[in-house]
Amino acid sequence: MQFVFFTGLVASEPESFDLFPAEDAKDGTDTSYCLFDVAVRRLPRRGEQKVDYFKVRVYNKKNTSKNGEVCHKYLHKGMKVIVVGELQPEQIETPDGSLVMSLGVQGSAVEFGDKKKDVMQFVPDLIETFTDIPREDLIDW
Repeated sequence: MQFVFFTGLVASEPESFDLFPAEDAKDGTDTSYCLFDVAVRRLPRRGEQKVDYFKVRVYNKKNTSKNGEVCHKYLHKGMKVIVVGELQPEQIETPDGSLVMSLGVQGSAVEFGDKKKDVMQFVPDLIETFTDIPREDLIDW
């Protein structure tokens, strides 16, 4: 099992996309998703500050999950978020017609708040939920 876990700032206003009409879907099927970018600071090295951007996709599933809808409605550019999900490689066609690989993230859990304290209170719970690491072994956040 692979998963990624990061915290950062929402770098673009979330957008919502329909995959197909929800009434045509079976229960538990992805019907739509929310797409947004998250800017994540790397650890500083020799005074340099670098930022990586991750494209995060959070799905809605018919009659089971409205995570994408919640992200679209309540997340805004500049908010702090914690994202837990899976890396999703995808091919993207550049303007010159060549194909390049890109890594996106399929978010399975997104926690958000306006203050670092608000966001960081969820970290131990998220790690414990998505790993076998016992809570007592986690770093004191």
